[in-house]
Amino acid sequence: QFTLDNLITSPETLDETLIDTALEEYRPGLRLLASGAGTKDLEGDRSADLFIALNRLMQMFDHIIINVGVLESSYWIRALGVHTRHLMVAMQPLVEHAHEARGLVQDWRSHLGRNAEIGLVIDGYDSKVPPDLEELSETVGAPLAGTLPMDWRHRLMAVNSGRPVLEQSPRCAYSRHLGAVLDALDGGMEKSRRGGFLTRLLGS
Repeated sequence: QFTLDNLITSPETLDETLIDTALEEYRPGLRLLASGAGTKDLEGDRSADLFIALNRLMQMFDHIIINVGVLESSYWIRALGVHTRHLMVAMQPLVEHAHEARGLVQDWRSHLGRNAEIGLVIDGYDSKVPPDLEELSETVGAPLAGTLPMDWRHRLMAVNSGRPVLEQSPRCAYSRHLGAVLDALDGGMEKSRRGGFLTRLLGS
């Protein structure tokens, strides 16, 4: 499997032929690249290699989406924040998580470009259980981009089937809320709501 680690080793090899043969096409217009490396492996000269590799990708793709876990998030923001247009911060509606997210967001702002936008997504939100959305948004210090319900049944079905929940259960509560988040983000990326980038690629 071709990974980001391979690309970092030899970024000059990235061309249309390599993209067609090595990067898995999840669906038309969307290709996947596994990381293959942890932040402990991306220090020193490797950090510069990462920047070069991502620059190559940015020259060949209109949009790049990077999915990063919390343990490695600060490294990626420092390395690539200046190129980030939309930073989506996902968290569960726990008071402890909100305070931790506030510290991270405050630190990240200085590493983002002038036009970067931060959006907060509350995963597992239940309107009957405090804190409410306004309080969470104010605590974190970031505007709310949307919420995702727990909906464990349909999440589990999607995981076990190996299919995105938007395809597995397009009418479930989770899919509807995720669609609203994608529509909101599309509005910031493309003026036309219909046929927005994320909706085209990830929508049902």
